[in-house]
Amino acid sequence: MQQVKKQAKKQVNKPGSNQPIVKYRLRAMVLARVLSEATVMILLILLPIILHLLGHFLGLPATFKVVIIALAIIAFLTLPAYGFITHSVLVEDEGLRARALFRQERCAWRSIKAVKRRSNWNWQRYVVEHDDGELSFPIWLNEVDKLVETIRSRLPLSAGGRSSPLSRFSQDPIALTFQFVQAFIGITFAVVFWCFFLDLRASVQKSEDILIVLIFCILITALVAWRTIMILLMPRQITVSPGELTLQTLFFKRILTWNQVLSVKPTMPLLPDGFLIRTQKWAYLIGGGIDGVDELVEALASKIPGQPPANKT
Repeated sequence: MQQVKKQAKKQVNKPGSNQPIVKYRLRAMVLARVLSEATVMILLILLPIILHLLGHFLGLPATFKVVIIALAIIAFLTLPAYGFITHSVLVEDEGLRARALFRQERCAWRSIKAVKRRSNWNWQRYVVEHDDGELSFPIWLNEVDKLVETIRSRLPLSAGGRSSPLSRFSQDPIALTFQFVQAFIGITFAVVFWCFFLDLRASVQKSEDILIVLIFCILITALVAWRTIMILLMPRQITVSPGELTLQTLFFKRILTWNQVLSVKPTMPLLPDGFLIRTQKWAYLIGGGIDGVDELVEALASKIPGQPPANKT
């Protein structure tokens, strides 16, 4: 664990300064995934050329040729995006410096206005708003919570409070669509098991084997149904005000007083990453793709009676 922490935050002395530079890098697993995906894109781009040089491309059916060329074009258009992924953030005396393969962003401490967590097109990141624009970095940096706290500690006091007591948090529609697709896959998975049970019942005479498969199918169906309901009732928009909490789902709008809200905690196993808002009647899933999820959890924890500060992951 100590070696991991040393890799997560590397300090080097800046020339002409006695203060160290604190460096936060992408996690090793995330970096490996990015490199592997970029490698696949390069291979798809080179595939038509390699097949042509080997003399196999012209002999392929027309459908295969169209598919290979289409994949190569898509990969060619997608590959440059990997060069704009921030792989490290440096905390310096003057401010922040975010580095990617094709760009380098800087902002001074005195120009920073706010730092917020955003999610667009299922891409979760922190955005540092400053006088000259925005500086962003992904949530998959090592010790990213410490980096965010460092930035917030340098904000001016006027930037710490909200201009309005009313705060709205919206779910990223792409992230919400991904959750619906996963729920549909879970339903399909359960249907496949029931089809297997029906085939087994018609061919196997042992009641013990059939009973075991039946119990397993019932458990799978119950888990999939519970997970699907939680996703379908996931709020699209949440409004936090001094007197109440408003949840807008796909099907209804629920207004709760803070006495009706019991707690906000990380999700349970089998549910998507995020948080659960427990109320007197139901527990609502808050996906990690909601815009400003860390600010939302902090606001909820400050409003719920007896709620300890929630961990922001």
